[in-house]
Amino acid sequence: MAQKRGPAALPGSESNPSDGIVARVSNSIVQSSLFKMTKSAASKSQDVSWKVLKKTGSAMWFASTVLLVLVVPLIVEIDKEQQINEQEAQNATVFGTPMMAPAK
Repeated sequence: MAQKRGPAALPGSESNPSDGIVARVSNSIVQSSLFKMTKSAASKSQDVSWKVLKKTGSAMWFASTVLLVLVVPLIVEIDKEQQINEQEAQNATVFGTPMMAPAK
């Protein structure tokens, strides 16, 4: 006949000889110094990752704002100037007038 077993022990609690093998191994692992060091390292790496993520987000916000404020208007002006030059060249070929050089 099968033995009745109680609920598995929670991590950090004492293991009884009547506990199952899984509960005893689990308690043994949780109470080991390697587990505690690994848990501490994981916690520290999570903190560092979160700080890096926040700083990266701030840097990306700054870069995108600079791009929108300074670079996009510059690109629009360059494109506008190029369209004016193309229009003048087209007018010169249609009307037969030479293009004027910019005044110095």
